[in-house]
Amino acid sequence: MLAFGYGVQAQSILKLSNVQNTYSYPLNAYIQIFEDSLGLFNINQVSSKAFTPKFTLLSTTPLQSPRSVYWLKVSLKNNLSQDTKWILHVGYTNQTILFSKLPNGNWNIQKSGKFVARGEKEITEGRDTQFPIFLKHNTTYTYFLKVTNVDARLPKIQTDLHSYYYWHRTISRRNLVQGLFHGFLWVLALYYVFIYLVMKENVYIHFSFYIICNSIYFLSVNGFLNETIFSQYPKLNEFAWYTTVQFAFIAYFQLLRGFFHTRAFIPKWDKIVSRWIKIRLISIPIGLIILLVTFNVNRINWIIISSVLIDIVLSLMVLWKLRSQPVHFLGYFFFGILLFVIGVVTTIAVFLQDTSASILPHPIQAGISLQILCYAIGLGMRFRYNELQKREHQKILISELKAHQEIFKQVNKDLEAKVEERTQEVALKNTRLEAQNKVLYKQTNRLESLNNLKAKLFSIISHDLRSPINSIQGVLHLMNSDALSQDEVKMLSKSLNNQVQITQNLLDNLLYWSKLQMQGLQLNNTQINLFQVVDNTLHLFRASNPKSLDIQNCVDEAIEVWADANMLALVVRNLVANAMKFTPEGGKVVVNAHLIENKFVKIEVKDTGVGITAEDLPKIFDLESHFTKPGTSQEKGTGLGLMLCKEFVEKQQGRIWVESVLNQGSSFYFTLPAYHIHIPKPNTVS
Repeated sequence: MLAFGYGVQAQSILKLSNVQNTYSYPLNAYIQIFEDSLGLFNINQVSSKAFTPKFTLLSTTPLQSPRSVYWLKVSLKNNLSQDTKWILHVGYTNQTILFSKLPNGNWNIQKSGKFVARGEKEITEGRDTQFPIFLKHNTTYTYFLKVTNVDARLPKIQTDLHSYYYWHRTISRRNLVQGLFHGFLWVLALYYVFIYLVMKENVYIHFSFYIICNSIYFLSVNGFLNETIFSQYPKLNEFAWYTTVQFAFIAYFQLLRGFFHTRAFIPKWDKIVSRWIKIRLISIPIGLIILLVTFNVNRINWIIISSVLIDIVLSLMVLWKLRSQPVHFLGYFFFGILLFVIGVVTTIAVFLQDTSASILPHPIQAGISLQILCYAIGLGMRFRYNELQKREHQKILISELKAHQEIFKQVNKDLEAKVEERTQEVALKNTRLEAQNKVLYKQTNRLESLNNLKAKLFSIISHDLRSPINSIQGVLHLMNSDALSQDEVKMLSKSLNNQVQITQNLLDNLLYWSKLQMQGLQLNNTQINLFQVVDNTLHLFRASNPKSLDIQNCVDEAIEVWADANMLALVVRNLVANAMKFTPEGGKVVVNAHLIENKFVKIEVKDTGVGITAEDLPKIFDLESHFTKPGTSQEKGTGLGLMLCKEFVEKQQGRIWVESVLNQGSSFYFTLPAYHIHIPKPNTVS
């Protein structure tokens, strides 16, 4: 039961008797207040008896200045049968100090308030100013409270006496409701972050950011950030809620623009919204600077209220403009903003009744919760609608793709046929061109060969053929002279015979060589007795042997080769003539042959002449180098004979080479196929 007296002095003491610990008692009727406008007084002065008349009842003395220090005084008497513990709830203040008298006469000091660090408080939960007090049985206690303001707002003094049970129940309910609320918001925010990562559409991340900003704002205004993150620096809480409110509405307008594609449907209003977002961004640092310099939270409240009113008006106008556009799910946003407006209007109406108080978060919290729920449903419907549209478009695209694939296949077939046709045409043309090129190449080579043949023939005729003819003319001129003796005539006749043989040999070589160059010489390979061909050739040279050389035929009479008889005779004649040319008088020329592995016959023409130097050996078979030297008797040559030997031997699948020692003689070798490996096999009759 509460006992009340009459008059100030009688009403200034609250007597507790026959009460339950589940109760909460209002104390404003028992609170006495004194305004210290300059903050000059201390506890000893205020608690003195001389100061007592200056206190007046709080119920009859409204607070005037937010810059003043307010002293509160309350007396409590415990008439219960036992000692009790209570929570003295002062209200919503910045900084409050509780003074209680100790038995030794000293003052016990406790601190509490919104901007008091957690470590200095006895009770850390809740955003209001609260102190634990202990009341002994049948004892009267007088408490003094010093209320100091730092945020340019009048303190909201609403004193109550709560039992511990009542206080714990209130805090538990607060934590449960706010935990469910913020848990719902954060689960929803994380869900839309996941949707954003899947869909890659900014509207989902904007909605998630809007939810997170609202959650942080309500954690701030309900005191949770002061209890946790900003427990040692509680003033930072004001910076946090102001910033999150601004970012929340920036995210909201970005959500609105992305959800309804305002840039495409209402570009003029989209620009207006974009500019308002920029103004919001600029106002963030401006408000933070105001807080940092003046810490005038009341002014910040008015900035937020005016901004929110503009947000509401702008949102409604944008939604009104969108009603005539082909957009979907406009009703969810309209209904959501309507619920938000109801919450905001209710909050502002409560705030306007006492602008010095903090903004009551519960109506706007309920409005935003319902708004977020509407938006979530709208986004879900939009997501489902987009999926259905996507599937429909996919079906259309698949059908179109199949049709295009068929067209593409047909086009490919036609193209492949054309390519194949063109390829065959090009291949045919290339074949013809290649054939023509080959013909032209052969003709060019033949013309070049004929041209070279002509040049070589002219060279030989002009140089090498003239010399023996001149010699013959000279001998004939001498023989016409009557002054010659018979011996001189015989000598000149012999010389004339030698020159005729030389000229005949040269003409034979020229004839065969020109036929080879023009590919007019046909080989007639047959079985040939090598001894007989060599012996016939040497017989001619023995008949005209001016140097008295020893010419020997050492070929085995049984050796037979597979070759052209005329070619073989020409090769032997040229090699023997070359050997005799470079062998001095009294020398020896030997022709020999050996069978090699029963496959080839190696013929050797060896002389005891002057030999050939090492640097001249590579030149003797090369017509281009036109290598020739005079013989031991100054015989002249063309170099054509050895070249003919090389070409004839190679045409018979043989090879020719020379070995020589200077001043000791030379050995010319060439190989020809043995006859027995070319004997045709007789036909067999079954």
